[in-house]
Amino acid sequence: MAKKLTVEGYIIIDGEERPWESFSPEEQKEIGQVLNDRGLRAAGYVPVNELNDKTA
Repeated sequence: MAKKLTVEGYIIIDGEERPWESFSPEEQKEIGQVLNDRGLRAAGYVPVNELNDKTA
């Protein structure tokens, strides 16, 4: 019989480690957007609004 895989995510903010589920839905959305932005920037993407600001 197969076992179900359980994944628990933790976020460290200012040295405090907290489980993902302890954040409110609004905080989860905000943290998700920040992590997504950091990941995209690490891959070399630059937001379009920042590109437009440099050429104006």
